[in-house]
Amino acid sequence: MEECQPLAWAVHPLYSDFRKELEADIQSAEDEDKPNRKEIAALKARLEAMPEEPFDGASEWLLGLTMTKFETRIVPSIQAWFAELPDWSFEDDYLPESGTAQGAALELFRSMDADAVDLLGVDVVEGEHPDSTYYAAELRGDIDAANRAAEAAGLRLRFVKR
Repeated sequence: MEECQPLAWAVHPLYSDFRKELEADIQSAEDEDKPNRKEIAALKARLEAMPEEPFDGASEWLLGLTMTKFETRIVPSIQAWFAELPDWSFEDDYLPESGTAQGAALELFRSMDADAVDLLGVDVVEGEHPDSTYYAAELRGDIDAANRAAEAAGLRLRFVKR
């Protein structure tokens, strides 16, 4: 969560829901005919130890969950979150550049020797114009010619047509 803000946004509602359930448990325990003061005190202490703001308490809360509670309460929600596509309207700023196929290709060609990149016919584009956010590695020539050049140069990469 510290490295991926959108993941934190997915966990924060789980934390808030847990706090609300704890508050409801306290209320239910207090409403009983013979309230168990020890149980109520323990629930209140647990609630007081959980900051109201998820940002301030979610990480510690996760670390304190038993494996069983983690697997039943957290894992299904996070698996569902991972199965969804990112919301590009506001999550893209938080994703690592190499987290997409385009970003991984850019990182690969940035790390290669400039002569090898030229040999393959790849251009590393870092903004189409001033203030552009478009960054990519683009194959400018023929895929088959680039693959022959890669093989002849002993490069361990090949291009494929979509």
